[in-house]
Amino acid sequence: MIELKNLTWTQKDEQIFSLLDETRDPVPGVPSPLGVAALIGPTQWGKTRLVSSWANRHHEKVVIWNPQTDTPEDIGGFPYKDKGNLLWTQPGMIPPDIMRLDGGWVLLIDELDKAQEDVLSCALSLLSERRIRGSSVRPSAIVVAMNPPKRPLPDPLMARLVFVPYPPDKYNVFERADLKEVTTILSDVLAAPEPLLPELPTTAGGAHRLKAWMQRDVFWRDSTVQSLVIEGTFASQHAQAIVARLRDENRLSAMEWVKAADASELATGLMDVLYVVRNGGETDGRGLIDIDEGSHVDADELMHILQGRMKTDETGEIGRVMDAFFNTPIAIAGVEQGSTAAMLAAGKQAMMRKWTRSASQDVLGNARAEL
Repeated sequence: MIELKNLTWTQKDEQIFSLLDETRDPVPGVPSPLGVAALIGPTQWGKTRLVSSWANRHHEKVVIWNPQTDTPEDIGGFPYKDKGNLLWTQPGMIPPDIMRLDGGWVLLIDELDKAQEDVLSCALSLLSERRIRGSSVRPSAIVVAMNPPKRPLPDPLMARLVFVPYPPDKYNVFERADLKEVTTILSDVLAAPEPLLPELPTTAGGAHRLKAWMQRDVFWRDSTVQSLVIEGTFASQHAQAIVARLRDENRLSAMEWVKAADASELATGLMDVLYVVRNGGETDGRGLIDIDEGSHVDADELMHILQGRMKTDETGEIGRVMDAFFNTPIAIAGVEQGSTAAMLAAGKQAMMRKWTRSASQDVLGNARAEL
């Protein structure tokens, strides 16, 4: 049992907490487009405690899975037949009472780098689909912790991860208040190791992830979080250039964003845009509008643009997003003038649930129609 109540953290830790907050799944069981955070660094520097403390802030349980000694059967269950159908037993690494939950818990995959090759294949479906064979897994978030790998990890697995060095660069562990008593004794003999990331490829998947991160306010507000995301996603020879270009990136205005955003971006960002337009603020929660632009935008005009896009959208996806918004009273209340950040967050969660459910039902309906 990890004792959390006496732990303290530094400003650099708080920046990692902010990054972890963003990578929570939008709906339990639906992977975040921002990737899965993978804390990478030597043992005994607090990766597990950091994740446990972060989950505790959200009043959530932590389930720790250490895959290094597991077999695929330990993870995905054992096969059996029922009336001629091949089925699988309950995944063994997650307790049955946790498997039944929709959120409210965090899955920490510890020492993933030491797992067997066939176990890594099982981990890939968990990271990319939140599924283990026939079983859906629905945590609020998945976080990975590992040492710098001594062997290359499969590219498809690495593509799902945002590698975050821990401890981070120029980390001073003695800034933790709970270590005050030993600072003078150890400060000259204990220093954080240099961050070490694996060699990463630059891929099209990384481009999609960057696009999703660019919709998040913390990505623009906190340059450290921005650098962590870029350096943990792209090849080292490209990361520096990407960071430099982003420093010069102009934010889209609310009007431009509403005209250009696809259905997924609208689902995650529309409420933030409407909130800042009606309530003011420096950004819309996604780093899209500056204060001058926001003060001259009319929310009704934005909605009129979206109505026009709905009529020309042959896929119907934009219409599903707007239906989810207008049919979720708590979402409408969350963007009204005078609403609070807590109301906005609750509305966004409810709207995302309705939108995700609508999209799933549409896919199921199409599949049935083809039978």
